[in-house]
Amino acid sequence: MSRVVLYEVDSPGIKISIEVYFKGKDLFFDGYDIGPLVEKHWGESDYEYTYTVEPPGVLKFYEVMGIKVGNESALLQEIKKRFSGGSAYSLFGKFMSENNIPHDGFNF
Repeated sequence: MSRVVLYEVDSPGIKISIEVYFKGKDLFFDGYDIGPLVEKHWGESDYEYTYTVEPPGVLKFYEVMGIKVGNESALLQEIKKRFSGGSAYSLFGKFMSENNIPHDGFNF
């Protein structure tokens, strides 16, 4: 399973990791923030956020992004191109909502 890093920060106050990858036929978007700055802001030392896109939504991604169905590597690279950076989670969610891509998401 190859993972594509959308954003990473590793500093004394905070460590952030945001990745997108396939597991089976599902597309996963995982983000994780940890450190004293997270605790100061959220009251907990870590904060996780994720989206899961099942096969019907993945098919919609291929269609909307103009990528041949099944070319997972190309899809991951296009996602990286469009959604890299610290706002990746909100931008990715907004894109899915605007394009009616079914997905599940949560943060804690």
